[in-house]
Amino acid sequence: MVYGNIMQLALTAYLLQYVFQSFCITAEKPNMSLVMMVTAGVSNIILDALFVAVFRWGIVGAATATAIAQYLGALIPLVYFMRPNDSLLRLGKCG
Repeated sequence: MVYGNIMQLALTAYLLQYVFQSFCITAEKPNMSLVMMVTAGVSNIILDALFVAVFRWGIVGAATATAIAQYLGALIPLVYFMRPNDSLLRLGKCG
């Protein structure tokens, strides 16, 4: 229950990361998708080791590490698509 409750806080970031994988490929930026996934994975590994092994937070630490990693993985493409870029895909105001 504790792990699931913490992961609910990262659900939006997880969904953004998942959707942006398709956006990156459509925007002809598959390397960005790879960087996004590797960043999330490596940061999850490092934060798991820190929170669980060093700080001894147990399951709360594991869930927190995963949530932070999901936010990092979602932040990279979010920033890219919000700024002017060389792709035809951009996030902007509707209308």
